[in-house]
Amino acid sequence: MNKRILWIFLLLIPCLPIIFGLGTFIYPRYSEYSDLTISHLPNAIYILNTIRSEGFIPLWSDLLMAGYPFSADPLSGIWYPPGWIGILIHAPYGYNLSFALHLLWGGLGMAFFLSRSGLKKTAAVFGGIAFAAMPKLFAHLALGHASMVFAVAWFPWLLLAELNRIQMRGTPKLSRYFPGIILGIIALADIRSLAYAFFLYISFWLWSNCIENRLGINKKSHLGNLRALIGQIAFCLGIGAVQIIPLIQFTSLSTRMGLSTREALAFSLPLKKVLNIFIPEFGGYAEWIVYPGAVVAFLCILVIAVPALRKRLAFWLLLFAAALLISFGSNLPLLEWLGGIPGANLMRVPPRMMFVAMIALIILASHAYHELISGLTRPKFDPIFSMVAISAFFCALIVGSLFMKAEIGANFIWGTASMLAAAVLIGLTERQKIKSPVAAVIFPLVLLIDLIGVNSQSIQYRNSASVFHEGSQIVEVLKQDTSAFRVYSPNYSFPQLAAARAGIGTVSAINPLQLAAFSEYLALSSGVQSEGYSVTIPPLDEDNMALSNIDSQIDAKALGRLNVKYVIASYPIENLGLIESWSSGSAHVYKNTEVKPRAWIEDETGKQVGDVKILKISPGNIVVEAHGPGNLILSEADYPGWNVKVNQKPVEKLRIDNLFLGVKLDAGQQQVEFYYQPMLQFAGIAVSVTLWLIILVYAVIRSRK
Repeated sequence: MNKRILWIFLLLIPCLPIIFGLGTFIYPRYSEYSDLTISHLPNAIYILNTIRSEGFIPLWSDLLMAGYPFSADPLSGIWYPPGWIGILIHAPYGYNLSFALHLLWGGLGMAFFLSRSGLKKTAAVFGGIAFAAMPKLFAHLALGHASMVFAVAWFPWLLLAELNRIQMRGTPKLSRYFPGIILGIIALADIRSLAYAFFLYISFWLWSNCIENRLGINKKSHLGNLRALIGQIAFCLGIGAVQIIPLIQFTSLSTRMGLSTREALAFSLPLKKVLNIFIPEFGGYAEWIVYPGAVVAFLCILVIAVPALRKRLAFWLLLFAAALLISFGSNLPLLEWLGGIPGANLMRVPPRMMFVAMIALIILASHAYHELISGLTRPKFDPIFSMVAISAFFCALIVGSLFMKAEIGANFIWGTASMLAAAVLIGLTERQKIKSPVAAVIFPLVLLIDLIGVNSQSIQYRNSASVFHEGSQIVEVLKQDTSAFRVYSPNYSFPQLAAARAGIGTVSAINPLQLAAFSEYLALSSGVQSEGYSVTIPPLDEDNMALSNIDSQIDAKALGRLNVKYVIASYPIENLGLIESWSSGSAHVYKNTEVKPRAWIEDETGKQVGDVKILKISPGNIVVEAHGPGNLILSEADYPGWNVKVNQKPVEKLRIDNLFLGVKLDAGQQQVEFYYQPMLQFAGIAVSVTLWLIILVYAVIRSRK
């Protein structure tokens, strides 16, 4: 069998929990929510529905809030071509297949990087398995962080590209910029992960080019390396321009700009979580998962104990320490300055730097494994004593808990058993009681059993019927109304997935980026004032979501201007302007008697006058026929790129209530077209497409030579 095919087969084994549940949705073990069904899948449905009905990919979405620049949202998934597997293939099969392929891709990248670093094939495959089965990566997968999983899968390839550039300095010029190209791809997959990828890359670049080889590089070489680095950044920005340029504009107009230092360091890793490097968490919070596998953790202890290894792998030890410290965020007072770094408002979650830390641990462990199977000389201080001591400590805790009749978690027992197995295995291999060919089989096997077991206990499978059934009763009620309208829910009683499948717009939403103008307007109309930044609008009580905002006083008239015709909650609402039209169990649907149509005309006193007939509504293009005079108001958020034509002639648009699109009409019947042409988005597309064409042409020319 071809060795590379064998590699692929071995690296597919960590994907077994996904493959077994290919036809189901993967959720966190103790959670009813997943970003896959909250954000990614509704976006995919919206894209496909728009393509089928309109024949183009939407740049604007009216699915959430009062509309927002869909193509600028990193969660839209438009600009990352491999992610279209999840969009085009029926869910959940498409996304699960995409997850499995990306885990395999990341594992292969790690294996190739380690092999290129001089490790034996068995050690390289060991590292690839450790990456593909990484519990932290799997926890984010279960939480539905699809774009993040896609981006992190490229991290090992980023290291490989830079290593190739260093080792093959005489190669054609384009291949020298593969690191920048991969950074650009990461930006397209998940712009938030670019910060962590760049930290990994710049750290590796500094060590490889400026520190490790400082004695062998002259001033001219340093300048060459600096020019290469600038080139990498240019390629990254060029390829990612289609996402980066419009996102900068969107962020500047969003609630993210008001993010405080405390909010920018939200979810910082608690110091006590360091113990979870040895003890896994079953169904723990994805952001705080730090378990790399007992074998990986103990092999890293071997690196620390052996002076030669410690010196040779100093960079990866330092990288792990730096990434871990950054992950602690606000839990280390000296690191609070992190929240003030430009771009921190996009990252917001310091523990995601643990992806870099995990990669460092995997590389350290793979090098240690390579030395073990190559016949490592036993150091003066045998690291096995440390491993036995750590294992004995946790065994003592178990015995003590049994003696005190305290409950012992299954994860605690699993982690302790895995540590004992790892200590015995490393000890016997070090003393050559287990020969290299046998160790080459047992080490990956023990690692696979450990990590697949942890990953399987951290997820739950939900069949698609139950997921798609959520909100279906409400959809059937709302579909009886054929007019254009939106809905509002103060406590997320109407899932975004149900709304997307039915093509119903909802002004309440779960989305990290929200226009500040819309947020301010909804706060006034919903009666829910936001205390700081929130990914939900209106803010929800995470401890008791069902009763979120139960005491809020809705301004039916203001909400009606958002074209909100129905208010949906899991509790009764007594509010002027709202009349209950349907209820079943805890589900209540209220009709807003103050609802405004999608477009209407007001006179100078604010009174609705004239007639408006909607001729066309599509993403980014709305055509109406209106009888003036007065201000024609469109219940759509004003945003740079929106333009207006009256009787085919461009006119100046108005901004009504600091939110809505509008235009002043003269007397008489007139046709008005509102159309979205985001010039910055088009500029980003032009830059990215041009760069890809240059790369393609250069590759064709080189291949012919």
